Amino acid sequence: MKMLKVISAPKQEINPFVLEDFTLDKVKTSKIEKISKKYVKELAKELALSYDNKSLTFAQKILTAYLEKR
Repeated sequence: MKMLKVISAPKQEINPFVLEDFTLDKVKTSKIEKISKKYVKELAKELALSYDNKSLTFAQKILTAYLEKR
């Protein structure tokens, strides 16, 4: 048997629905993975771009900084 609690109208409180109250904080702050040179190298091959070690390092640093800032 369940118990019921009866409340009167003046005791009720109405609050607006805020979606952020029901979402997890972990969803808001997603983990940014560090971009590897290997990934940049494979992407350059896929896009048929010429590259060298210096340009791969630069691209890796730029992409990582962009994702951290975003």
